[in-house]
Amino acid sequence: MVYSEKMEHYVARIVERIIAGRYSERHALVTSYDPKNYRAKVTFQPGGQTSGWLPIETGHIGNGYGMAVGLEAGDGKKTGDQVICRFQENDFECAKIVQRVHSDKDKPPGPVESGEWVMWTKWGQQIRFNKDGSLTFKTGVDTTQDPGNKQPKHKKVTVTLDINGNHTIQADTNIAETATSGQITNNAGQSWTSTAPTVNTVGQTHLGTTTGALVSMTGTIDTGGFADIPPVASRVFAS
Repeated sequence: MVYSEKMEHYVARIVERIIAGRYSERHALVTSYDPKNYRAKVTFQPGGQTSGWLPIETGHIGNGYGMAVGLEAGDGKKTGDQVICRFQENDFECAKIVQRVHSDKDKPPGPVESGEWVMWTKWGQQIRFNKDGSLTFKTGVDTTQDPGNKQPKHKKVTVTLDINGNHTIQADTNIAETATSGQITNNAGQSWTSTAPTVNTVGQTHLGTTTGALVSMTGTIDTGGFADIPPVASRVFAS
C-alpha cells in the first residue's frame, strides 16, 4: 500500500509538470481587440483554439492612467499580432496576455543601439533617447490623407534636445507660436537669428536689443500696425 501511494504521488507530479509545461504559457495570434477595455481575443498556436476576451497585462497602467500599446487583430491564422498568454495556476480557462513578440514576418523596428530607448508607433512617430545624450521627437505618417496609399504624402516635424543645451525644431511646413492671452518672449544671451524673405507682423512690433540697436537686418518687413525699428535697421530697409 505504501509503495502504491508513493507511485500515485509520483505519477501525479509528472502529470502536473506536463500540464504546467503545456499550459503555463502559449503563443497566440490576436483576432479581436477592444481598445476601450484594453483586452483582446486570440487563437492559440499551433492548435488553433480560440479564447474569450483576455485582459492585456502591462506593468505601467492604473486607474485611468498609464502606458498602453494597442494590439492589431488579424485572422488568427497568418495575421494578427503575436502574443504570449499566461495561465493562472495552469488553468486553461484563466488566461491573460502578458507580452507581444516579434517574428521573421513581424519584424521589430530599429536599429536601437545598446543602452538606447526608443518608442515607435505603427505610423512612424518616435520618441528616442539617443546614446549621445540627446532626446529626439519625430512625427510619422498621417494615414487619413490617403488610407489606400501605403506611403501617403505627409510632412514631418523633428524636435531635438541635445546635451549642449540646444533645442532644434525642424518642420517641413510651418512652425506656429500662439499666446491667446499673454505674450511670447524670446531671449538670447548672444544673438537671435531669423532668416526669411519677408517678416510679417500685426500690431505693435518692437525690434531691437538691450542697447537699442540691431547689428544687422536684411530683407523686407511687412507690418499691419505700429513698428518700432532702431535707426540702423531703418537705414537697411530704406536702402
